[in-house]
Amino acid sequence: MEYCLTNVPRFVIDGDYDKSRPLSAVGLNSGNCLFWEATKAILERSNLNLCPFSEYVEDKPIPSEQITKVVLTLANNLQPSEKVLGQLAAYLDALEAIECKKYLLSIGAQSDSLDLFRFTDEQRSLVTRFFAEFEVVYLRGRYTHDLLRHNSIPTVNCEVVGCPSILLSPIDVQGIKGRFEQLKRLDTDEIKLGINIPRRDQHKKLLRSNIRIMGDVNTYTLIQDDRGWVNFATGATKRPPGLEFSRSIAANSKNFFYSDNCFESIDFFRDNAHLMTGTRVHGTVVGLLAGLPSLCLAIDSRTYELCEQLCIPFVDCMEGSMNFRTKRGLLDIFMSNFDVAVLDGLQEKIRVSSAKYEVVL
Repeated sequence: MEYCLTNVPRFVIDGDYDKSRPLSAVGLNSGNCLFWEATKAILERSNLNLCPFSEYVEDKPIPSEQITKVVLTLANNLQPSEKVLGQLAAYLDALEAIECKKYLLSIGAQSDSLDLFRFTDEQRSLVTRFFAEFEVVYLRGRYTHDLLRHNSIPTVNCEVVGCPSILLSPIDVQGIKGRFEQLKRLDTDEIKLGINIPRRDQHKKLLRSNIRIMGDVNTYTLIQDDRGWVNFATGATKRPPGLEFSRSIAANSKNFFYSDNCFESIDFFRDNAHLMTGTRVHGTVVGLLAGLPSLCLAIDSRTYELCEQLCIPFVDCMEGSMNFRTKRGLLDIFMSNFDVAVLDGLQEKIRVSSAKYEVVL
C-alpha cells in the first residue's frame, strides 16, 4: 500500500467535524480548514492513501518506504519568529529522513506592511534547507518571492501561484457579477451584509468599525478565530468579549457564525447574505465560494499578496484605515471599490492554478 504524507489533519481527511473540537485543533483559525479541504480534494484524485504528517512523526504508523509522496500546504511560516520557523525545523527533521518526491503547495511571508525584512543567517539557512527538500515550492504571492530574493534565499524551484483554497469548489463568476448588479437596486435596509473581522490584536480601528454594525439584524458575522468571539458565536457565552456595544450585539447572536467545517460556512453565507467583506482573505474566499460579491480589506502582506495574485477584489488598507460608523458607510466603500472586471482575472487564475496543482498527481 502506498501513502501520501500531508499536513492535512486527520479530522479533515475523515470528514469528522466534531462540534466539540477545541479551537486549538485548527491552529486557532478555521480559515486553515479551507486550504486543507482544497488540498485534500486535489490529493483524492490520486490513488494514494493519505496519512497526516503529525501521526507519522508521533507514531510511525507506516514504514517510510511506503511513503511515495509528501504534499504540504502551509500558511504564514516565513516570518522572523523562532516559534513559527521552529515549525519548519520540525518538518525538516522528518523530511530529510524520507526518500520520495515532495511538494509544497503554498507558503507565504507575514508582515504588517510590504516592507522587506531580514532573516538572521541561521533563519536563512533553515529556510534554504527546507525549500531544497521539495520538487516545487508554490509561493503565496509576489511579496513572499521578493522577500526570499531580498534575503538571498534560492528560488530556483519556487513559483508564485497563490493558495489552493479557490479550487475547493467552482466559483460562479458570472453569477457574482449578476448579484452585484442586483445589489445596486436594493435599499440599504434590504441588503444582508456578510462581514469577517480582524482579531483584536490585528487592526483595532477596523474591528471597532465592524463592531458598530454587528447589532444590525441584516448583518451576518463570520468568526474565524479569537476564542472570545468563537465562544460567543457558538453559544458557549451569552455576551461578546468585553464590548461597549455588547447588549445590541448579544441580541443579534444568531447572526454570528463559526465552524471549522468550511462547507457549513459557505452554506450559511450563501443562505443569509447578499455580499461578503472584511479583513480575512479566507473569509473573502468563503464569500466567493458562496457565489457572493466579495471584497477583502487588505491589512497586511498576506491578505495583500494573495488578493493580488489570485485576482480577488480588494482594497489596500495598510496605508490608511477604511473607517466607517454605519452599515451605509461600509456599503459605500464596498460599492465604490468592488470591480467586476477583476473577476475575469480570478476565473483565469482558477484555470491556471488547477493546472499547476496537477504536478502532485
